[in-house]
Formats: sequence, C-alpha cells, structure tokens
Amino acid sequence: MKNLLELKEKVSLTELSKKINIKGETKIYPVYRIAIEELYYNNQNDRIASQISEYMENNNLENFDVDYDNLSKYNDIVGEFIKASNMPAFMKTKNNIERFSQLEAGVVTTDGRVIDGNRRFTCLRELSKDNPQFAYFNAVILDDGQLTPKEIKTLELEIQHGQEEKVGYDIIDRCAGIYKDLIKEGHMFTREEYARSTDEKISDIDKLIEKTNLIVEFLEFMNAPEKFHVARNLEIDGPISELIPLKKNSSEEEWNKIKIITFDNIITKTDKDITRYIRDIKKYVKDDELDNYFEEHRETSKQIHTKLENMGNVTIDKVKEEIRSNEDLKENARKVYEKYTDKGKLKEVKEQPIKLLEKVSNILDEIDFNAVNKMSIDEKDRFIYSFNEILNKLNNMKGKI
Repeated sequence: MKNLLELKEKVSLTELSKKINIKGETKIYPVYRIAIEELYYNNQNDRIASQISEYMENNNLENFDVDYDNLSKYNDIVGEFIKASNMPAFMKTKNNIERFSQLEAGVVTTDGRVIDGNRRFTCLRELSKDNPQFAYFNAVILDDGQLTPKEIKTLELEIQHGQEEKVGYDIIDRCAGIYKDLIKEGHMFTREEYARSTDEKISDIDKLIEKTNLIVEFLEFMNAPEKFHVARNLEIDGPISELIPLKKNSSEEEWNKIKIITFDNIITKTDKDITRYIRDIKKYVKDDELDNYFEEHRETSKQIHTKLENMGNVTIDKVKEEIRSNEDLKENARKVYEKYTDKGKLKEVKEQPIKLLEKVSNILDEIDFNAVNKMSIDEKDRFIYSFNEILNKLNNMKGKI
C-alpha cells in the first residue's frame, strides 16, 4: 500500500502546522505539501452519502469502492458529488483559494485518503487544470495503520461537525450518516460517542435519530428501503419534520392510518407546498374523522401502492413519471384532503367562541381578591368599573344565545 511519506518527489514538509485531537489527546502535527494526484476522496463521507447511493443505483453497482488503479476517474466522479452537495459554498471556497491560496490545511491518511478538506481538495483539482501552482494540497498526514476505522471516522466527525464545517450539511445526507453510524445493524457508535465526536447534545442526536427512523419508515413504506437519495430528491425533510410529534402522540392504530394518508400525499406531492399540506392534515383531521378520512382515501392508496409494486426497483424518475405526474391520482387524494381539512377548519371556527369563553374563565380564576381588598379607593373604583363592564357584556351576550 502506498505511503505518502515515502513519496519524496510528490510530498514535501512545509513550515506550517495544525492542531488535531486524536483519541482524546490534542497534538500539533506538521503540514505537508502533497501532489493532488496522490490523494483520493473518502467514500465513507456522510456529506455525499445519498449521492453515492444514487450513483450506485443508476449504474447497477453493489458497492462503490475506491479505484486505486484509476484514482483520477474515481476522483472526478466524487468531485461532482462534492460540488453538487453545496454549489454556493464550493464556488466561495474556490474563489477564496484562487485569490489567497489554500489557507486552511486538511487532513489525510498515509495512503492518500482525504478525511478533512474535501471541498478544498475539489477546488484545487479544478483550479489546477488551468494553473499548475494549485496542483498541491496542504495537509497533515496521519498514519492510518495506527488508527482503527472507528478512530478515523471519529476524527472525520470531529472535524466535519466543528465550527468551520457546520454550515451546508444536507439534512437527508446527515440522516443517512446517522442511520449508518448509529442505527443500522453493525453500527459503529453509541449515542454518547457520536454526540461527543460531533460536539452536540445527546438530546439533539436523539432528535436526529427520530427523524432518521421516520425517513427509514417512509422509504420502506414506498418499497425503497435505505435509498436515502430517493428521500432527498423527493424533498421530504419538511413534511417528515411535521410528522415527528404526531407519531409520538398517536396510538399505534392511529399512526398506521395517519402514516398511510400522509406518506401517500408526500409520494404523490398532492400540493406544491406539501409541508403545509401535511401540517393541515395534522391540525384538522382528528378523532373519529381520521377513520372516515382513512376509509375514503383507501382506494387512492391502493392505486398508489399498486404502481409502486409494479415498478419493482423504485427510482425517483419512476415515481415522478408514474405517480407525481398522474393528475387523476393527485386530484383524488386532494378531494379527500379538502373535504376533511375543510370540516376540521369549520369545526375550529365553531369551537372558537367556546375556547375564548374558557380562556376568559381561566383568567377570572387568576384574580386575587386579597389583593383587591388592599387596593386604594381609586384602584378599587377602577376594578368595580371594569367588573361591571364585563357583567354588562355577558348579559348582552346572554340575550343573543
């Protein structure tokens, strides 16, 4: 296996250094100037997890390993993933490097794997096509032989979720990483280890786990298990977020009905603003109306899932072509939605006077008559005046009932 430290013509020591924490110990490491053709992207990078998944599906690949015999081609493929993950950030970094050169050193392993600095590495690869002065990457070189895969992943998480890298992380890719690192069978980290590595609260990690589990449930529901790129392309983050508290506060029987109704509407994208759509279902379809909604939606749901089953291999293109472009299917789902959300809105309008009176009653209960008895004459006069005003309004209202 290649060792960068032995490639004297391609790797040279600089006067720079970088502070890194490994295994709980912070040390200062020397920075090397490394020819970019000797380096390669980390295919375990969570930032591009869903894009790698999509590439594998589109090219009928069972895995996507590093092609050591053709690093340039492999890097070209992954480099496009890095750019697409956040094009504005890529362009900003590229312009900055072109103007000031590379200011922040990355981190690589002795065999050339980039575990910190993927965006900078991508920018340098592009800039070097026109100017050879950019054909080198400044980075610390860590001996991967002395680090376990878990330790390398921990270091990657610590760096990528540090202050510099917290912006621009696609939430679906983040959840894909959470699934792989914390949920999937054979996962690498405990909640506590992951929170420590990313410098986040365990409660925040738990929220991400909740969202990830719901995304996994959604993908299994539409016969696309673990295809996080499908979730990303369907833009389900907003509506899924609306469903998290609803699932927590529903019985298993209620959730099974809510899931079918809402997941079907997300798949069909019954409305342009599907997040608001799901929010309205959550807000207005309650109690016995849920059963009625579910029964009237059943036939539409059957049609949706027949189409999904007939696809065999569910892809985003097939979903868009066979379901999201089917106006009859969307209209059927929309009619039932409008019927029951309109009923819920009408019920809310009818109940508003009751809620307002209940609110007034609760406020009156808060009056402390011991405080009233301690008022000055002027204050007590104001109190009695307001009291009589309320009595008069109540008597007038009583006459209208």
